[in-house]
Amino acid sequence: MTQQLSSLISANPYTKELNTLIANLQVYRQKLLHYDWNARSRKLPEIQVLLNDLYLPDLTLMDALVQELLASGAKPLSSLEQFLRQAELKEGRNFLDAKCVSSQLNKDLHVISQNAHRALLLATEKKQEASQKILRLLTKLLSKDMVVLQGK
Repeated sequence: MTQQLSSLISANPYTKELNTLIANLQVYRQKLLHYDWNARSRKLPEIQVLLNDLYLPDLTLMDALVQELLASGAKPLSSLEQFLRQAELKEGRNFLDAKCVSSQLNKDLHVISQNAHRALLLATEKKQEASQKILRLLTKLLSKDMVVLQGK
């Protein structure tokens, strides 16, 4: 890990958790797109149907989290290299059936949900009301997706 990245993520637990959440959301978003593009190119409609029911992390929501970091005086991660190093999620593989895709995404959502919950606890401690509101919305969207995947 480069010293610059290390200083960005180790500043304080709140900053680290939000940066990790943003990195996880970026990797998850890209993974959803990756699965969708591969399903389309290989004509795998069952994967496309699965992905159509899931929330694609909104750039506006991620931007709101970045704005919260900036407002707190912290520096957010901003490069793909930083996101991949900080994220707890790993890049997607080329799964060829909906069950494997569903299982992997469910695991990813569990990791992101735990990350969002930790960030929410820290935001509550720091009395970051705007962050709390964003994180509650995110948690609600992630919970919906977990229910969708459990039904597949």
